[in-house]
Amino acid sequence: MSKRAIMLAAGLLASVSMAPAAHAEVKVRAINPFPPQQIFGKEFLNYIRILNQAGKGVYKVELVGGPAAIPMMQQAGALRNGIVDMLWAPASFHRGLVPEVDALSASNVTPWEARGNGGVALLDRIYGEKLKAHFLGWTIAGFGFHVFLTKPPKVTGDGGVDLRGLKLRSAPMYTNFFKKIGVINVAMRAPDIYTGLERGVIVGMGWPALAITDLGWQKFINHRIDPSFLQADGVTLVNLKKWQSLPAGARKALTDATVAYEKTAVGFWEAAVTKEQRALEAAGLKVITLKDGPAKTFVADAAAEVWKRLEATGSPHAKALREKFAK
Repeated sequence: MSKRAIMLAAGLLASVSMAPAAHAEVKVRAINPFPPQQIFGKEFLNYIRILNQAGKGVYKVELVGGPAAIPMMQQAGALRNGIVDMLWAPASFHRGLVPEVDALSASNVTPWEARGNGGVALLDRIYGEKLKAHFLGWTIAGFGFHVFLTKPPKVTGDGGVDLRGLKLRSAPMYTNFFKKIGVINVAMRAPDIYTGLERGVIVGMGWPALAITDLGWQKFINHRIDPSFLQADGVTLVNLKKWQSLPAGARKALTDATVAYEKTAVGFWEAAVTKEQRALEAAGLKVITLKDGPAKTFVADAAAEVWKRLEATGSPHAKALREKFAK
């Protein structure tokens, strides 16, 4: 080979070695507050799988862990500070930072209706300001909460129930509602509910229509009041700086996959609720169904108390949120 040919070959090799490498998948570090054995934790893994299929070669969502990695009530702060990139959690868990999330639990619209009428866009703007986060999706929705009891409730003459004086484990989302109907609110961490029921510290709780059998509470719970009240408010958020740094294709893939997931997820949650009810009934659960008038009042009062709480914060978005999230 001539000297000139050798020099040309060397130059070609050098140019190849200096060419930019193909972009590696962007890592998106995700966390959630649910133990892996619970249905919510399991479904988050399924959601991650769906996202990764949509973004193969562009991004990869990796599970950092659950509450063992970062305590559940500290996860929103970790997202805001960029310690993690993605959070899947009930919005009510970070209401102290974003009080406007009350609109989700008080709502009676679907995730896709909220997207269509601008409700999601409004929440996205609010999240950007208050939590430095992008609202990717309302990914746990379509089912509500019930009052579960260890003993039959007192039924009233009009087909309602009298819960006055009962000690029930509550959550901030429905503390005001419980107070309105005469319940004695008992603040208790979810991991302590089993012992609370076992020792009679509480005679029931407000809880979503899922995960009771995951936690073994069916050993004590034998009555449920229907209808459900409020709505599940699980959301998926992405750290805003991380979101803005993602390639446009990655943002589109994440969004498109989540929009599609929101619709299929509602069906999944509905089926899971039915399966859970059958398991509870097999364990001896009896359902107390309120008659029309009391049922409508029960549901309306629960939502009204949450809307009042949001308005009391003085949020300038309270009216607009109610217009978009309440039919």
